[in-house]
Amino acid sequence: MTDGATVVHAYGVVGADQPAPDVEGIGGTPVEAVHAASHLRVLVSRLPADLFGPASWDEHAEDLQWLGSVARGHQRVLEHAVAVGDVVPFRLPSIYSSAEALRSRIEADERVLESSLAAIAGRVEWGVKVYRDPSATDGEQSRWEDSTGADYLRARAGELRERADADAQLRRLVCEIHERLSRLSDDSVRNPVQDAALSGRSEQMVLNGAYLVRRDDQQRFLESVASIAADRPVHGLLVESTGPWPSYNFVGKPSLEEAAADER
Repeated sequence: MTDGATVVHAYGVVGADQPAPDVEGIGGTPVEAVHAASHLRVLVSRLPADLFGPASWDEHAEDLQWLGSVARGHQRVLEHAVAVGDVVPFRLPSIYSSAEALRSRIEADERVLESSLAAIAGRVEWGVKVYRDPSATDGEQSRWEDSTGADYLRARAGELRERADADAQLRRLVCEIHERLSRLSDDSVRNPVQDAALSGRSEQMVLNGAYLVRRDDQQRFLESVASIAADRPVHGLLVESTGPWPSYNFVGKPSLEEAAADER
């Protein structure tokens, strides 16, 4: 049973004329677009404080099921919002004691939020990940295992040179992919590659790129990704795209997150 007290969860900022998306928010709650500054609205849900307030975040800090459920609800709202308009997404946790507390923070960061909204206007974020296919190099290292002496040492040195050459070629190919996609984007970033625990893939990730693409250019961008994906298996690479996403990688980082943490 909840006690009736609520907290305000903020998903992100949209323009003054953009309505709330028609989707349920965290915990099945309604999503509202509340006025927060002269040209900005914030997408919010009012959540039960005893279930989603600061104490709950502390209690569930290591509860992956709870955190995953909240994250999926947060992301679902943002994906519906970006499907119809521009949104500056907030990262978790993003909770405030009241609408007035949230409005105060938005007003304090109004300039950077307006700048971020302008930077992503008419654009969405696409992710492209490239993996190294281990099957492309399987079996290359065991051919000299039964050799001895000088023959083995010469063979081993040759293999090390070949591996260094292959690694250099891989770096060139990855740079070429990123540069090609960057030319089709208004902005791009190479994020740190993820290990298997995060990527969920057994293959080694060699590119974790994010690209800010104009909505009208999405088809051309995806056709280029498909062309790259069709060509890369011969080089032992696997290419996949994800999106469109809210533009997490291309907006400023205002003090909203720090303020939300302070309120906890």
